[in-house]
Order: sequence, then C-alpha cells, then structure tokens
Amino acid sequence: MWRSTASLWWGAHQSYRQKRLQQALRDGDSAYPCTQAVAQAEAGAQVLDVNAGLPGIDEAATLEQLVKDLQSVTDLPLQLDSSNPEALSRALRIYNGKPIVNSVNGETETLEKILPLCKVRRRRRRPGAG
Repeated sequence: MWRSTASLWWGAHQSYRQKRLQQALRDGDSAYPCTQAVAQAEAGAQVLDVNAGLPGIDEAATLEQLVKDLQSVTDLPLQLDSSNPEALSRALRIYNGKPIVNSVNGETETLEKILPLCKVRRRRRRPGAG
C-alpha cells in the first residue's frame, strides 16, 4: 500500500498543516516539522508519528534527517511510519532510544522485509553487547 501523506504527530491534524508539512519536507526544511513537534509535545502528545513517504522525495534521506532533527528538539518517542526498508534501516541506525516501528500491515512480504530490521537493531542496541 502506498502512502502519499506525511505526518508528524499523534492523532488528528488539520489539512492546512498537512500541506505545509508536505511542502517543508519537499523543500528539505526541517524547521517547520521541528516547530510542530515542539507544539505537539507542549499540547500533551506522548508519541510523535514520523512519516516522510511523499512522491518525489528521497524518503530514506528525509526520514533519517527528520529523526536527527526531531530528537534534537524533543525527548518524546518517535513512531517511525514507513514501509520503505531502506528508510527504516537508516532511521533505526541513528535513533537514540527505543523507537516504535509502525510499518507492518500483516502481509507476509512486508513482515519479511521490516521485522528483520527491528531484530537487527535490537541485537545491536542490547546493553553490554559489542
């Protein structure tokens, strides 16, 4: 299933913000998503859903940069929302803490691509593991 929307927050969001967020991601501008993340945190959000799946952008590079930038402005956990294995792999590699992966739809093909990324990350991050 192809998702053509980008999201940054947990719960419902207004369409004008959605369009503005999409344009910011297309422009490579992380200031707006970071501002929205801080606003959502101040409004009581407990998790930020991060999705960079838009047509015409490099989802892997965009998601990786978003994770870096968002983690510099908020301590909220990020829910990485992508069915792109490369994008998830890059985001998981640089994520500080325990991410939530929201990318598995139950289809065998998706499970075979996404779950191993989570397993590798867990193995790599285990305390005391080298």
